[in-house]
Amino acid sequence: MMDLSLNHWCRIKMNKFLSGAEVVGFGLGKKYELVVIVLCFNQSRYVKEAVNSVIAQDWSESWHIIVHDDASTDESAIEIRKLVEYHSTKITAILQSHNRYSSAFNIPIELQRLVDAEFIARLDADDYFITPKKLREQVAILAKSPEIVLVSHPYLIINESGIPNVKIVFGRKLEISRYQMFLGNPIATPTAMYRSIAAAEMPAKLSGSRIQDWPFWVILAMKGRVSYLRGLESGYRVHAENSFAGRSNTEFKADNLMAHRTLIEYLGTRSSLLLRVLYAQALCNFKLDQISFGKATVVSNKIKAFLMGHKKIKVQKS
Repeated sequence: MMDLSLNHWCRIKMNKFLSGAEVVGFGLGKKYELVVIVLCFNQSRYVKEAVNSVIAQDWSESWHIIVHDDASTDESAIEIRKLVEYHSTKITAILQSHNRYSSAFNIPIELQRLVDAEFIARLDADDYFITPKKLREQVAILAKSPEIVLVSHPYLIINESGIPNVKIVFGRKLEISRYQMFLGNPIATPTAMYRSIAAAEMPAKLSGSRIQDWPFWVILAMKGRVSYLRGLESGYRVHAENSFAGRSNTEFKADNLMAHRTLIEYLGTRSSLLLRVLYAQALCNFKLDQISFGKATVVSNKIKAFLMGHKKIKVQKS
């Protein structure tokens, strides 16, 4: 058997990831303080707003944006080309010819390997940043405190009409413990910024899971502290085409169970026992009507209530 070094194996994986893809713009291979990863799949209606919300931040020259289009069948690639042309020094786009998510690639990790970035921020192309100082404040926290690996903040639920009328706030403290992370997912993708070195190695099974974000945050939380900035906001859009809205209860159960098993295998005996206990406790305390993760169901139920036409709701979790 051939003995491959880690670097050589990464190059092989990267070649497969980029096979058939078109890279538009410049900036890969350079060193940055921060890279914002924007993930797009059939989101031509929203991708311009998402990218412009990053551009509108209190910008630094040591930041960069990577927009990844996962072989969209709508006009997403056209919109992304326009954005790169208009912001040529700030954006690099990767336009795939074959869908990489369905091939079990962990796309954010693959993109992270393309650049030398100290910090990574995430944004799905149908979401957007609201607070202009968001990125700077999160970078400042990570730069000041090496023990912090992940920074999050509150977010607004945005409906089909673009109206934000639900605010999700997690707790009253400025830190989220790993035990709270076990109970449910308090972190929406557009709120997250983390140290790239902490995310460099993730379990392979995570790439094959439809729920990748919650296990990803939990694993990061096992490597350091998670900070929470209450004064910042991002917009999380709920609409008919996104993966959250399109999941049936049966699919949701299966996806959650797979994510849970992935974590148990990764965390080992001691941590997995704690995870099992907290999971059982959540099932008993919250009397869930479907398999989920404790307090996360409180949030999902509020979202459903919002979609049915309820008035403005502020969700406070403690």
